[in-house]
Amino acid sequence: DPSKPVYDDEGNYYVGDNPMLGNDSDHLLANAELNQDDTTLDRIFINTYIQATLSDNLVLKSTFNGDFLYSKRHRFIPSTNPSNINNNNALASANINTFYDADFLNENTLNYKKTFGDHSLNVLGAVTFQTHSRETTALSVTQIPSDGVGVNALQLTSSESVTNVSTGYSEDHLIGILGRVQYAF
Repeated sequence: DPSKPVYDDEGNYYVGDNPMLGNDSDHLLANAELNQDDTTLDRIFINTYIQATLSDNLVLKSTFNGDFLYSKRHRFIPSTNPSNINNNNALASANINTFYDADFLNENTLNYKKTFGDHSLNVLGAVTFQTHSRETTALSVTQIPSDGVGVNALQLTSSESVTNVSTGYSEDHLIGILGRVQYAF
C-alpha cells in the first residue's frame, strides 16, 4: 500500500491503519523482510530398459521409469510483524506442508518380424503398468511464544493454538494392453 508509511518516527515498521483509507492492511515490506517462506524441492528421474533378441524374428523390450518428487514448505510469521501487532499483539505463527509423489511405469513389448518372399509380417504386442502415489502432511499453529525457534519447535505452542493438522494418501494404477499387426506385399 503506497499510501501507508513504511516506518514510524522511531524507525520501526509502521503499525496501524492506513492513514488515507482508515483501515488495516498488510505491511508488504515487513512481510518480505520478516516472514520466512522456504520451499525445498527434490526430484529424481530414473529411466532404463532391457532388450533381448529371443530369435531372428522375435525381440522383447522392457522399459522401467521412475519419477520421485519430495516437497517441503516452511512458513513462519514472527510476532514482530506489524500484521500480528495489529492483531492484538498476536504471537508468531507457522505452517509446514510436505508431499511425496512416486510414479512408476513399466512397458513391455514383444515384436515379431518375418518376411516371406514379397510378403512381410510385423506383429507387436505390449502390456504397460503404471502406478502413482501421493502422501501429504500439513500443520498450522499460532501463538508460538518465541520468534527465535521458527518452525523448529512448534511443540512450544498449546494444543488450542493448533489450527490445522491433516494427512492424506492417494494411489492409483493403470494397466494397458495393445497389439498391432502389419502385413505388406
